[in-house]
Parts: sequence; C-alpha cells; structure tokens
Amino acid sequence: MKKSKKFFIRICLSTGILASATLLTACFGTSAKHVKANYKVTAEAIPDYQSKNAPISSYWMPDKFLEWSAQNDKDLIYNQSRVPLTKRISPDKLSPSNQNQNKKTKIVALSMMNSQTSGNPSRGTTKFESYTFDYWQYIDTLVYWGGSSGEGIIVTPSADVIDEAHSNGVPVLGTIFLPPKEYGGKVDWVKTMLKKDEQGQYPFASQMVKVAKTYGFEGWFINEETQGLNADDAANMKALIQQVKKEDSSLQIMWYDAMTKDGKVDWQNQLNDQNATFVQDKAADAMFLNFWWTQNNLADQKIT
Repeated sequence: MKKSKKFFIRICLSTGILASATLLTACFGTSAKHVKANYKVTAEAIPDYQSKNAPISSYWMPDKFLEWSAQNDKDLIYNQSRVPLTKRISPDKLSPSNQNQNKKTKIVALSMMNSQTSGNPSRGTTKFESYTFDYWQYIDTLVYWGGSSGEGIIVTPSADVIDEAHSNGVPVLGTIFLPPKEYGGKVDWVKTMLKKDEQGQYPFASQMVKVAKTYGFEGWFINEETQGLNADDAANMKALIQQVKKEDSSLQIMWYDAMTKDGKVDWQNQLNDQNATFVQDKAADAMFLNFWWTQNNLADQKIT
C-alpha cells in the first residue's frame, strides 16, 4: 500500500487473557519437623509455541500455495475450524438506538489479529501479542489482515480467530496481498496467480476454493497493488474471480480499489467505470473502496 495509506481502519482491542503459570510449593511432613521442598520450572514445562513441532497458521507465496494439498498439510487438523457460523438476529427484528442508524449498513473490519504474517500459533499462545477483538456484535465481516513480501502474501485466518468469529455469527475472509514494487511486490507473483492450465482454467482459483472450504472460512479479500501489469492481466484477474464464484458461489470475494480495468494501480476512491468491472458479471461480491473516498464522490453514482 502507499505510505499514506498505512493508517487504515481496523478495530484492534487490547483486552485479553493473560495466562500465567503457577508453581505448587509442597511440604513434606514428619513427626519432628517440616522440610520445604524447592521446585523449578523445567524446560519441558515452558511453552515454546514457535518451536519446530508446534502447529502454525498457514501462509504462502503463490507457487507454494499452488502446491498445497489437504493430504500433505501436516498441521491441517489444527488449522481447521469446526465451529459453524452462528445465525445472527435479523436487522429487521432490531430497533435502532438513534435516528442516524440505518439497518442496511454493513460494517467490515480489516483487523491484524496477529502481530505478524508468519509463525502464528494455530490455536493461540500463552504470550500476550494478539489483538483480542471482542466487538463482534458491531461488525458483519472480518478480514484477517496480513501478507508480507518477506514472509508470505497469501494468508489464511488462524483457526482460533475463525472459531471466535463464527461463534458470534461473523464470516471471515483470508487475504491475498499483491504488494507494490516498493514494498517487495513482484509481477511474477501476479503472473503465477493468473496462469491458466491446458483447459483454460485457473488452478489458483480452484486452490482458493479448496483452501477456504477445507479450513472453514468464508472467502478472500484480494488486494492487488503490484505495478507493471496491463489490461489483459486485469481481464484475467476478473476471470479468476469469476471462476472462484462459479466453482463455489457461497464463497465471498471482496476486491480492493487499486487495480483499474487497464491493469494500472490507480486508486479511484469511488466506484466508477475504471474499477466497476471487478464487481460486474458475477465477479467479486463487494469492493473495498480506497480510504480517500468522500461522501460527495459516492453520492448518486449510477454504474451499470
């Protein structure tokens, strides 16, 4: 993202559960006196949540993402969410608390739930370094924000986040972050994503479906900001999204306002004829407009 866009909106709360270890002090009694036994924490008792054997939440570069399979995922059992998405109360049955509330308004939170892209424990840790989000009742969708050119640009939500979100009736999206060149982005990563097979299909799209359905989250947020692409690449990106929706219409795809129809990175800050193609013709379900939008730009738009 642009440097000025670092101040993106996210809901990150600092409340949490602090885990502590308690050592038991024992006394051995005799008829004559009490002898105090001294104990210390052994190496085996110290949680090493980032050790070689500890399961971690998944993250990939595009080529490794294409190689993923459920059969070869050694941490799959830990990264799968088995908590069903709770049905929320219909807005029609709720009463607004003030005249400014609109029942049709939907809130999406782009939240960096863990402090980095890589090395995140699948089921949490005793170390306090995560955003313990607990305002679920105020949002309709959570985007598990992440992605790094030095770690991985395709990030799945950790299972503990999916479980908590689902318990509160909130669907969760993983993130595909194709960074700008100044932040390590490479055109080759996008080309790998958009490569077709002999049947003219996108293996990457099929993999997006498989991973989301296997891990148990609701879809993907695609943030394409890599410079150096063209109109053909933009058309392929749209076609890839359409294939995802065709393979599984229940998956949600949210597109970020960065790439235009000619393949350039040019934030529009509104829905217009430069970016509307990505939500037309059964492509993405929604677009996350760039952060510089204004109410005047959004008013009375008529995009067909």
